Amino acid sequence: MMSISDIRSYDGIRELGRTGWKISEVSFGTWGNRRCLGDVDDKDIHCGVASLTDLGVNFFDTADVYGDGRSEQLLAQLRKEPLKEFYIATKAAQLNPHIASG
Repeated sequence: MMSISDIRSYDGIRELGRTGWKISEVSFGTWGNRRCLGDVDDKDIHCGVASLTDLGVNFFDTADVYGDGRSEQLLAQLRKEPLKEFYIATKAAQLNPHIASG
């Protein structure tokens, strides 16, 4: 696992296939935004994403069941703000009923 000091000096960028997208080799998984960390304030998540993009991380992993969709909603809102460009990878769960607890 990388520490914040490792990330500060990190410059690993790769091109994603033939898309032309320059993606950071380090990504941030958003599963913990709501579930494992408890009730995380949206402002704290915003600050975290902004800090990570400032450090060069531009790839965020999410899924529709992370926080019952809240993780995707927050990332979508942040994409509209004047942060550095970032990319989102998401997954679609095949849970029935469609709830995070499965």
